[in-house]
Amino acid sequence: MVRELAVVQPRGFGYLLGDRFERTVTMAVRAPYRLDREALPSGRLGDWLELAPPRVDSERDGELTRYVIHFVYQLINVDPGFREIAVPHHELVYTDGTDSGKVLVPATRVGVTMLRPPGSESLQPAHAPAPLRFDPTRLWICALLAVAA
Repeated sequence: MVRELAVVQPRGFGYLLGDRFERTVTMAVRAPYRLDREALPSGRLGDWLELAPPRVDSERDGELTRYVIHFVYQLINVDPGFREIAVPHHELVYTDGTDSGKVLVPATRVGVTMLRPPGSESLQPAHAPAPLRFDPTRLWICALLAVAA
């Protein structure tokens, strides 16, 4: 059975399209139980998030096995009307081969924003770029090199 469950949630604000963030779960189970790695979630999670295959580190300590599970999410879509999105809960399955149980990793929310706010399509630079200087010497050198080649 589960003896310990600790969740380190990601920062709750400031994510842009393409950003990755991590949620770390530490779970300790007593022998003969073990984490069912095949039941770990991955892939697309709704319209907003993609979950990479979780990385699992394990360490045995007497009759306990401590698992550290790293869930890495990527923000793949942002709606201009949303300021926050839900990072869904996950169920972690532990088993001894015949009996199994589940532990819930709670959902959380993170703040998101678009790269450019709606209506910013017409933004212009504060000043025009400097014109290129015409240098006849460089032009002649480039022309001679082109002819020589």
